Amino acid sequence: MIIEHLSNEYSMVAHLKCHSIIVKEGERVSRGPVIGLYWNSGNSTETHLHFQVMNSPNYLNGKSICIRFKDNLEPIQGDLIYPSKRILLNHS
Repeated sequence: MIIEHLSNEYSMVAHLKCHSIIVKEGERVSRGPVIGLYWNSGNSTETHLHFQVMNSPNYLNGKSICIRFKDNLEPIQGDLIYPSKRILLNHS
């Protein structure tokens, strides 16, 4: 799923459970409501969500943009985020 934001930014959310996406194409979304359920898909052994922000709706050609999270969290690969507790666990 690709979400278009202001300022030529696009986010991609991947590994969503088949048929779980609640929003429709072209529908406006905001922070907070569920858009779909994450699942165990792709080359993985765990249920997870792939999230990235880029400068193009085409994830194959777009360049990554640094993600600005609420509460100034700056996760990197391998970090776990617990949104309900607003904490970041770094496993490196």
